[in-house]
Amino acid sequence: MSIVAIKAALEGQLKAIAPEIPTAWENADYTPVVGTPFQAVTLLPAEPDNNVLSPNYQERGLMQVTLNYPVGKGAKDALARAKLIRESFPRGLTLAAEENLINFSEEFDDPFWTPQHCNVIADNAVAPDGLTTADRITEDSADDLHSIIAQPLVILPSTAYTFSAHVQAAGRVFATLRHDGGAGNFGTGLCTYFSLTTGAVTQATAGITGSSVLLPGGWWRLRVTGISNVGSTTARPVIGLADSGTGSAPADFYLGDGASSLNIWGAQFNKGSELLTYRRSTSVTGKIATIIERTPEIGPGSPEGPWFQLPIRVRYYANIPS
Repeated sequence: MSIVAIKAALEGQLKAIAPEIPTAWENADYTPVVGTPFQAVTLLPAEPDNNVLSPNYQERGLMQVTLNYPVGKGAKDALARAKLIRESFPRGLTLAAEENLINFSEEFDDPFWTPQHCNVIADNAVAPDGLTTADRITEDSADDLHSIIAQPLVILPSTAYTFSAHVQAAGRVFATLRHDGGAGNFGTGLCTYFSLTTGAVTQATAGITGSSVLLPGGWWRLRVTGISNVGSTTARPVIGLADSGTGSAPADFYLGDGASSLNIWGAQFNKGSELLTYRRSTSVTGKIATIIERTPEIGPGSPEGPWFQLPIRVRYYANIPS
């Protein structure tokens, strides 16, 4: 799913060019207005460089932006816009295209994660990938929340984000997910509750969509998607134990038994409403950078119906961790 992140990074850079002009994005409805310039955008991935001896593989391709200006008016305005696009994609420009904003997505004993009335045993169970890399979180006996919370992630306000984690019952058969365990930067900040028996969302949260995917070995990939609140710039994702399928507080407070647990693995926090293919991340991996390979090519232009069309080709590559 790296192409999704690469496409978002390239299109985000294009959209940031001022002044904006109307855009026909791929597979989106758009009706041109004769006489009003617009641009049409197409991503054209090439064959990956996928050497079996390399620790990475490389995605390559180009984004073509076709400018459409009124025919018979000369090329000056179209060329001026093409110059703006070229200047916005200089050779060597690095664009963030992060698929997983979380650091240490499988190492819940790392200081990136803070246990809240639970303890973490690393590499305690067989994970969905067949390796013994899943961690166990076990509640203590406090009458409080029992969860693990990430360090703050930088996010954009009023933007969709998806948080997911792989969870397996190990005494507790209910779990909770929250985008943010801090200041309620998503909706009302309440938990979404899941059954680890059926995968059902047993208590939803207003403005948050929850779902699950069953995996072999009794694992579930739980997921919540929501839009960050106006003005929100950080999020602290939370994975929680629960003693039932419902609750009323932002976090699930209950009297722990000191023994019940969950096995957890593979947390992911990505921009957008799509549940992307899971990608392991540490402090440096899992973060994909899209790099502009060369100065964008312009032209040649040609008339097409009521439009003078001028293509600009932005060539990119991205090194993808294997």
